[in-house]
Amino acid sequence: MYRGFNYNYEQEALVIRIVKLFINDKLSYREIGKIVNILPDRVETILNNDRQLKVLFDEETIAKVHARKEEIQKGLEQSKANQLDLSIMAKDPKYLNNLVVHLALTFRANSETIQELFGINVGNLKWGNAYEGFLYLEGFDSTNQDLVKQRIRDFYNAYKKARLEGNKEELVNLIRQISDYRAKKVREREIGQPYSDEDILALINYQIKYGLTNDKMEKVFSLDRDIYARKVQALLTQEGYEELRVSYEHLASYNETYRQFFRRNVH
Repeated sequence: MYRGFNYNYEQEALVIRIVKLFINDKLSYREIGKIVNILPDRVETILNNDRQLKVLFDEETIAKVHARKEEIQKGLEQSKANQLDLSIMAKDPKYLNNLVVHLALTFRANSETIQELFGINVGNLKWGNAYEGFLYLEGFDSTNQDLVKQRIRDFYNAYKKARLEGNKEELVNLIRQISDYRAKKVREREIGQPYSDEDILALINYQIKYGLTNDKMEKVFSLDRDIYARKVQALLTQEGYEELRVSYEHLASYNETYRQFFRRNVH
């Protein structure tokens, strides 16, 4: 069928590929998004556009798309019973938004984990300056999500317990775990003061959390990049930091790949 002179054939190819991955390979929105390099909420939007689907597919294929979406929806409804009640932690919508963003970035929860634990679509979250960190987390971070879910549940249970007991000191300590409190303390340190292992650990966690390069860390924290790199290497080779070392090396590899791509394609 002739589509017209201005028809977007690249968009058509994208939709066809997404539908095939969705109904044939049974992939999730997030998995498809990683393959075609778009965010999961856009994948979902494309699959919800019946008007566009009717131009490209027959009724049988469209029916399969609908059946697969219903299957996913039923799975989401079944998981609601296991979702965490965030009203225990926050009532104010803005504070709740920031809480979920910090939980996701700190514990490395991707969009599917956020949906499963909190019943929140990441497209409805306001990420602000943390959006770049989320893009790295969503598209490239390799943290085991079963482990992430358990850690978030452990944090939630600890917070709930402290809240019920009125333990304000513990509540403050828990919030500091997911906020940037320790990294901010390092930034406020006196010039010339040596870095402790705790300082370097706070900086590494901050860098991974927001997906930052060493160049960006140098600017944000006014640190010497070479000294920082040496101290990071010295700390991460110690016993007990294996998981953190893998995360840091993964981020470093991503940043280097992106840097090389940028140099080749931007003049």
